[in-house]
Amino acid sequence: MSHHLLIARDLAFAYPDQRPALDGVSFALHHGEAVAIVGANGAGKSTLLMLLTGCLSASRGEVLLGHIRLDKRSLAAFRRSIGFVFQNPDDQLFMPTVFDDVAFGPLNLGVAPADVPEVVSQALAAVGAEALAARAPWQLSGGQKRAVAIAGVLAMQPDILLMDEPSDALDPASRRRLISLLQGFEHSKLIATHDLDLVLDVCTRVIVLGEGRILADAHPLEVFADDALLARASLERPLSMQTRGSAPARPAAANRAGAENG
Repeated sequence: MSHHLLIARDLAFAYPDQRPALDGVSFALHHGEAVAIVGANGAGKSTLLMLLTGCLSASRGEVLLGHIRLDKRSLAAFRRSIGFVFQNPDDQLFMPTVFDDVAFGPLNLGVAPADVPEVVSQALAAVGAEALAARAPWQLSGGQKRAVAIAGVLAMQPDILLMDEPSDALDPASRRRLISLLQGFEHSKLIATHDLDLVLDVCTRVIVLGEGRILADAHPLEVFADDALLARASLERPLSMQTRGSAPARPAAANRAGAENG
């Protein structure tokens, strides 16, 4: 079984003194897939990503990478294969310079120090941030910080890329560069986002979360044409579909997800 296969089975989690953030979430991310996680604020998107990377521990269910179950013993193996870009880049940037931040992961994964400058250079070039190498992270704009955080993950050459709101705070040029980068990333991608137009450009599958449960799991055009589903999830059609119009609403996406998760 491929270690590029990431499986969530019946995941549940609740923060202290709050209703469940996730309740019975199950799906599989296959090798090479680009899958979006969408939903309103509080739907459970960020919580799901943190469960998949071991930042949080599920109260029920399990996470598998191929045949390996996520637990304390396998956590290091998971983090070698899965790169996680946090919603707030300040949660990832902590070294004195951008170069040091991007080099941190490869060095801790055992990359030879002599090879690290080339690895860092390639990762920064991928996000258009080569000129920032000597800068201190606190001197960067929000969009520059996000680009450097992505470079730091790419430098570790993960098989699976998880991203939480990657286009947040990016200017149009930086957003387009990010989309091109994601389109060129050959391995699996799971992207939690409110940017539904990015989903149309990058993803071939959408999982819709609502109140901690999967409401739909289908192709983006099928999901975004289902106005009843979007209303239930407190979402609207992508701006590009609002502008040019689209097919009539179809409930099939929600119905199929209900059958698969019921």
